[in-house]
Amino acid sequence: MLEKVAPKAPEFVVKLHDKSVRPTERVTFECKVEAEPDAKITWFKGEEKLAEEPGKLHVESEPDGTQRLILESAEPSQEGDYSCVAENPLGQAKTEAKLTVECIHFNFYKLNFITAFTSFPKISTDWAR
Repeated sequence: MLEKVAPKAPEFVVKLHDKSVRPTERVTFECKVEAEPDAKITWFKGEEKLAEEPGKLHVESEPDGTQRLILESAEPSQEGDYSCVAENPLGQAKTEAKLTVECIHFNFYKLNFITAFTSFPKISTDWAR
């Protein structure tokens, strides 16, 4: 005999965690929600609702309530706050995390090289930039 499951508003039992990655790395945000009836899941970046983009961004939803947002190749423009919202007729729940894309910044300074050497036979030296 099947047990009747009590109605339940969405609740995140595993929340999103902040991520810090380098450009081009794959990013997976993962959380797990419990709800009865099942919750409708919506992903956001800031206030913007996200839609799947083949080869760039996709979402996965497992029968046990595990939800994933996958960014195939992180870009600086994708940095920001991400959230997963779960809704059913009994309520709504939200979990949030921040994505940081760590770019390497170089500071270039003028360098002066001073050399002194002697050789036999005499040679010449050229410096190139």
